[in-house]
Amino acid sequence: MLYAPVVNGKQSVNVFYADSTKPGVPENIVDCKVITIDGVPALKAIQDYADNNSGVSRDPGVRLNDALAGVSWKQTWSITPGGFSRRWLVPEKDTVEYAVQCGKSKVQKIKAPWSITPITSVIKFNSFNDTQSYWDSQCLAPTRAKNPSGGNHRPDRGQDLAPATEWMLERGTIKFPKGHKDSNGNDGPITKAKEVFTTSTTAFYTINNSEACVAVISTESVSSKTEYARFLEGVLKLRDAGCKKLIFDMTANGGGSIDFASYINALFFPDAKPYFSQDLRANAYVQGAAKVAINSPDIGKSIFDARGFFNSKTGELFTDSSMYTKGKKYTRGGRTSTYSQRNYFGEGWSNLPLNDTLPWRANDMAIITNGYW
Repeated sequence: MLYAPVVNGKQSVNVFYADSTKPGVPENIVDCKVITIDGVPALKAIQDYADNNSGVSRDPGVRLNDALAGVSWKQTWSITPGGFSRRWLVPEKDTVEYAVQCGKSKVQKIKAPWSITPITSVIKFNSFNDTQSYWDSQCLAPTRAKNPSGGNHRPDRGQDLAPATEWMLERGTIKFPKGHKDSNGNDGPITKAKEVFTTSTTAFYTINNSEACVAVISTESVSSKTEYARFLEGVLKLRDAGCKKLIFDMTANGGGSIDFASYINALFFPDAKPYFSQDLRANAYVQGAAKVAINSPDIGKSIFDARGFFNSKTGELFTDSSMYTKGKKYTRGGRTSTYSQRNYFGEGWSNLPLNDTLPWRANDMAIITNGYW
C-alpha cells in the first residue's frame, strides 16, 4: 500500500505498508520513498492508473486519493488499501517492479507479486449465462419485497444495492499483523498523536506537544442532542491543552445532520450566523397543508408550518403561510415546478454562544478530506 505525503511543498510516494510474507518483499520498507513503478515515476504511474480506472470523480486529485491508502475513524481506525494496491481489474503482469529508496541508502528494486482473491460473497458467478441474466442478477438492486431476508440490503446506507455496486464499494480494509512496526518502531496507523477524547462522531488528538490538534469528524449523523455537548467537551479539552493550530480531518465523512454541521460552524464562528438556504417544492397539496399548519398551536412542529423557517432575504421568521403560497416556478432537471420562497432553519443550541471565546481564528484552522465522501 502506498501514500503520497506533501512535505515542504513537495509530494512523493512512500510505502504505507508492505506485506513482507510475500516472496521478494523485504522487511522494514515502511515510509521508504518509491522512485519508480514499472520504470515510470511513481506519482505519474499512480495518477495514470487512477485516471484510466477510477470512476469516483472528475477531479484528478480525488481519483488519486482513491488510488492511495487511507485511514478513517469510526469508533476505531480502519485502513483502506486504495485502488492501486487492491484492484478490480486483473493486472496485465503478475508482478509490479518498484524502485525504492530508504533514507540515503542505495535504491533497491523490488518485484512484488499480485494475489488474486475472488469476491464470491458478492458476485454470484453461477447466476448468469448471458448479457440479460448478468444485468438482472448483478446490475439491478434487489427489492426489499422480493428479498425479505436481507440479501444486499445495507442498513448503514439505508438502501438496497446491486451486487456490482456493492462490490465496487467494498474494497475492504486492512488489519496490520500483530507486531507490525513502522520505520520508527511504532505500532499501527496512528503513531504520532495523542488521543485526548472521543465521542460518537469525533476523535480528538494533540500532536507535537499541542503545537497542533486534530478533530477527526467521521460523520454528522448524531443519535441524540447529547452529542452536541460531547463535541463541545472535546473541543474545550483541545483548547485547555494549549493547542495553537486545529485540523478538522473529515476523510471518509459521509455527512449527516445539517443542524449538527450548523452547530459546528456556530461554535467556531459565532458572528457568522451560518445557515443553509433552501427552497421546497410547493404544489397545490403542499400549499393547502401550509394553510392548515399555520393555525396549529405547535409552532414549527410540521414541515408545512412556515413559522419554523426564516426568510433568506430578510432574516425574519415567517409569520404566515406565504413562504409556500407565494413561491416561484423554476425548471430544474427538465421539470417545471412551483417552489417555496428561499428559507433556512433557525435552530438554537442551549450551550451556545460560549461565555468565552475559542482561541482559534480562521487562519489557525485547516480542513482535510479525501474529496469523494
